[in-house]
Amino acid sequence: MDWEPVIAADPVTPDIYQLTTRYYAPECATCPDPTIVFRRSDDGGATWRQDSYLSRAGRELADPQIAVATDGTLYAAYLQDWWPGAVLVKSLDRGKTWSQPVGPLAKSYLEWSDKPILAISSDGRDVYLAFNSNDSYVAASHDYGESFSAPVKTNSDGRVWFHTDGVVAPDGTVYVAATDYTQNLMGRSHIAVLRSTDEGTSWQTIRIDTSAAAPRCRWWAPGCYLGFLGPSAAIAIDSSGRLMLAYNAGTRQGEPQKLWIRTSQDGREWSRRRRISRPHRWVNNAFPAVEAGSLPGDFRVAWQDDRKTTKPKATNEIRWWNTWYRRTTDGGARWNKPIRLSNRGGATFYKSKRGYGFPYGDYLWLAVDGTDTNHVIWGEGESYNGNGGTWFARGK
Repeated sequence: MDWEPVIAADPVTPDIYQLTTRYYAPECATCPDPTIVFRRSDDGGATWRQDSYLSRAGRELADPQIAVATDGTLYAAYLQDWWPGAVLVKSLDRGKTWSQPVGPLAKSYLEWSDKPILAISSDGRDVYLAFNSNDSYVAASHDYGESFSAPVKTNSDGRVWFHTDGVVAPDGTVYVAATDYTQNLMGRSHIAVLRSTDEGTSWQTIRIDTSAAAPRCRWWAPGCYLGFLGPSAAIAIDSSGRLMLAYNAGTRQGEPQKLWIRTSQDGREWSRRRRISRPHRWVNNAFPAVEAGSLPGDFRVAWQDDRKTTKPKATNEIRWWNTWYRRTTDGGARWNKPIRLSNRGGATFYKSKRGYGFPYGDYLWLAVDGTDTNHVIWGEGESYNGNGGTWFARGK
């Protein structure tokens, strides 16, 4: 069972890289459970080499991240159990071998960490790992990930923080998209951007929006916990320096959440929000990803929603989810019609012509390669508890 997939595209070569968390890997008797699977394509995603494993030692591995520098160096981050938690590894040979894990944490500083988010400068010199230990922390490296500074705590509000995306601008400014919740995941949550102009020494938190509590999903998917469909945010920067934030948020407690975008030139002042999801009140939108193309104003967004469900008449009615894609070439003023990516109905037991049973994993990912081709990866399953798998689509 594969979930939590991520993808990265080499900016110079046709190499595309995938990581996914895998439960139960009988083909790797020495791997921890779960473990992280690595895949590489050297022809732009047309074909893929045999699966390999990021690590065959240690405790549970999960929540992978991957990025590629302009010289082809691969950077991967993941959770190595709760302690030491967030760690970083590198590969200089396109994923054939990996360095020993480098952890930005020390036991005397934090007891555990969760949900790492990786952001690197284009040359790989500057590496940032954002993670939560209930509170929000970001650790920085300025020696190509060989060592990290002590993590910087960015909040003092006692809420639960989750980081969901990050980007390093050409001028070195770092932006991390994040959301924060109450301790019991009830009540309102906030969408924010963390911003640093001094290489991660200090951070400013810019609150972007507020969302009502997420809908309860346990009736639709066994194991789905309160907050799973709550706000998630993704951030990207185009060639002109314009930022786009894509996120889901709701206006009334327990109601399905809509998908919104905002733009900014400096990360401090943001445009009014613009809805790019379907207007129906009963459609749930979740897990957005955003990436920029090569030209100014070119942004692409992928996400999951359940619009293919007949308008529900009962709380526990079966819903059908799909993965969707939209693109703007003018900075968000106009968008193409949504394109359904998960269109292979009946390929496995949890799929039909209308979609799949439930999003599988906590996020999906989008990469744009040097030819402006999109590479989208996501998880599908029968429920939050699985079974399920990782799916991939590419195109312009």
